[in-house]
Amino acid sequence: GEKGLGDGGTLIGLAAAVVLITAFVVIQRTGRAPMVPGAVLADRGRAGANAVMFLVGAGMVATFYFLTLYMQLVKGYEPMATGLAYLPFAVGIGVAAGGVGPPLLARASERSVISAGLVTGSAAMVWLSFLAPGQHALAVLL
Repeated sequence: GEKGLGDGGTLIGLAAAVVLITAFVVIQRTGRAPMVPGAVLADRGRAGANAVMFLVGAGMVATFYFLTLYMQLVKGYEPMATGLAYLPFAVGIGVAAGGVGPPLLARASERSVISAGLVTGSAAMVWLSFLAPGQHALAVLL
């Protein structure tokens, strides 16, 4: 953390990661029994869905990490209180997936429902980027 991205160890690690990922892709493309057949990856719909899910997952991990830091280091929450503060988030996911999603999918196309969800999630991420130490914790976290 103190040395930055230009540090020799960081650059060596990044170079090793690029070499290993490249080797993995080459082995998978030329192997007799790849983990994921090339035809699956060539499908635009699947490739798009995989890219979107990767970005959603990365956003969720970053959100949980930074909100945990915010709650514990800035707001002074104990670990148990931090976990309990995530309950509205978990309930919201359950309500959206079980109560809101199916009726929407019955009325609209999958693409439009997914697009609306991604736009809503992106707006929430932008809203969270304005998080400040002096804000009321309940309003921010809900």
